[in-house]
Amino acid sequence: MSPDEINNWMRIYAVEILAVNQFAASCLTNAPADPLGLVERLRQQMIEGARTHGFPGLDAASSDLASAELEDAMNRLMEMVSAQITVVLEARKTKSRDS
Repeated sequence: MSPDEINNWMRIYAVEILAVNQFAASCLTNAPADPLGLVERLRQQMIEGARTHGFPGLDAASSDLASAELEDAMNRLMEMVSAQITVVLEARKTKSRDS
């Protein structure tokens, strides 16, 4: 992998991390009673959207590949959101036990 490819990969990953953390914070704020439930509902909506989204200009096989890649990326990012929320929820439990 070239230095430019590594730089681009890390920049994309940094944006993903920032987006995941912001999304997790939003879920914790907007659904404090069940943030993980909200994440799961949103994941299902996003996955359904990815499965039905067409990609103009691509042939059928390439469009199917793009759709599958989008679905995979959404799953991966939503797993990261769930993991981030779990860390926060566990830290809150620990903090309340220690208080």
